[in-house]
Amino acid sequence: MKELGLNVWSYTGYTLEELLEHNDPYELELLEEIDVLVDGKYIEELKDPELRFRGSTNQRIINLNKLRAGNKIEDCLID
Repeated sequence: MKELGLNVWSYTGYTLEELLEHNDPYELELLEEIDVLVDGKYIEELKDPELRFRGSTNQRIINLNKLRAGNKIEDCLID
């Protein structure tokens, strides 16, 4: 996809911190291929139909390219 100039998004159900804690080489390799991560579990009680690209308010949209460039995670969040 990247070779076509497309961004790769992933919805995991896990937070980025949880994925990193797993320290699973396959998960870490996949994270390297992802441009944007929508992290966190979907929680029905936190559902907000006004949100873009995510279903519940606990979920974050993270620009992993910015994070890999050395930015703090709070500077990589997309609204």
